[in-house]
Amino acid sequence: TERLHKWLGIPPSEQPPNFYQLLGLEKFEVDVGVISDAAERQIEHVRAYGKGESANDAREVLNELERAKRCLLNSDQKLAYDKTLGGADANRAIPNYLSVEFDPFYQWLGIPTTHQPPTHYRLIGIYPGETDAEVIQAATDRQMSHIRRKAISQRGELSERILTELATACVCLLDPRKRAAYDHDLQ
Repeated sequence: TERLHKWLGIPPSEQPPNFYQLLGLEKFEVDVGVISDAAERQIEHVRAYGKGESANDAREVLNELERAKRCLLNSDQKLAYDKTLGGADANRAIPNYLSVEFDPFYQWLGIPTTHQPPTHYRLIGIYPGETDAEVIQAATDRQMSHIRRKAISQRGELSERILTELATACVCLLDPRKRAAYDHDLQ
């Protein structure tokens, strides 16, 4: 729906999304902390739309986010769900990057080391090539709000660095000329 695109940055071509896409995660994510954090980030963002004319849509999206969270945080349900998506045994080895020192991109934003440094699109949590300013701004607001909550209780210096990177990415992607140059450099 348009709401999933505007609110969560999931383009119509990727809808209906799977639970991982709804939570802004890599398919088959295994770290329960990362899954829980991603669900919190998405739920808090959609709650902001829970009043007025979009209240019913927000309630539907929130229900779907809660379903995704419950499923992916329950190992038996996750295993069954992953198999429906073509995933191998969910008990596979946990990736090496889970055992290294704290990684805010991974722990807070679900961006694995294999996708770091993240592109502006990945950092903001939108699909590459997104041009809708409303989608870009909403996604940036979602990520920044989540990181600001982390800054209150944890690792303030890291959160400030990520907030600066998010602001830089947003400014670039909102300016058509800067975005075109950035996209060209990505190729």
